[in-house]
Amino acid sequence: TISQSLSPAGCSRPRKMAPVKVFGPGKSRNVARVLMCLVEVGVEYEVVDMDLKALEHKSPEHLARN
Repeated sequence: TISQSLSPAGCSRPRKMAPVKVFGPGKSRNVARVLMCLVEVGVEYEVVDMDLKALEHKSPEHLARN
């Protein structure tokens, strides 16, 4: 599984990953591509819709994530 492949080298136990959060406009082609990949590898995810016209991606809260 993806959680096993992302375990640090030498770690004998697989680690459970927290669900991935995908930030972006829900109807974006790029977001859709990311979601297709996550579904394909079986990773849990959550979509956080962002309104780019309202500059939500420029908010201090969002910028602090990066």
